[in-house]
Amino acid sequence: MRLRKTRRTYGTEINIAALIDVVFLLIIFFMTVSQFTRVEAEPLALPEAQQGRQDDSAMGRMIVNLHADGRIVVAGRTCSDEQLQALLVREKSAAGPDGPAVLICGDRDALWRSVSTVMRLCAAENIQKVRVSVVDSPDTRIEN
Repeated sequence: MRLRKTRRTYGTEINIAALIDVVFLLIIFFMTVSQFTRVEAEPLALPEAQQGRQDDSAMGRMIVNLHADGRIVVAGRTCSDEQLQALLVREKSAAGPDGPAVLICGDRDALWRSVSTVMRLCAAENIQKVRVSVVDSPDTRIEN
C-alpha cells in the first residue's frame, strides 16, 4: 500500500483591492483640499515689512483678501461688510475654545479703510487671533 504525502502549503494571500480603494480615496481627498487652498489664496501684491514673524499654522484659519479696488473676497466670493460679519459669526460659533483665526491678505494699494473695516468687524465679534500677511522687504539690512 502506497501512502501519499500530502503537501501542506503555507502562505498568505494579500488582497490589495481594499488598499487600492484607500489610496484612491486619499488621492481624491488631497486633490480636493489643495483646490480649496488655491481658491482662498489670491494673487495679491502684499505690502512689504522689515520685521515680522512667520506663522506656519494655516489650519483652521479664515483668509480675508482685500483688493486694491476695495473688494473683500473670502473663499473666492466677494462679500459686503454685512456678509463678512455673518461669516465671522459663523466661524466663531464653529471654532473651538481658542476661537477662530483670521488672516488679512491686503493688496499693497488697498486703502487702509478696508483693512480697518475688517479689523473692526473682528473686534466686534471678539476675535483676537487676527494676523496681517506681508512679504519681506528687500532692504531688511540696517546699515550704520
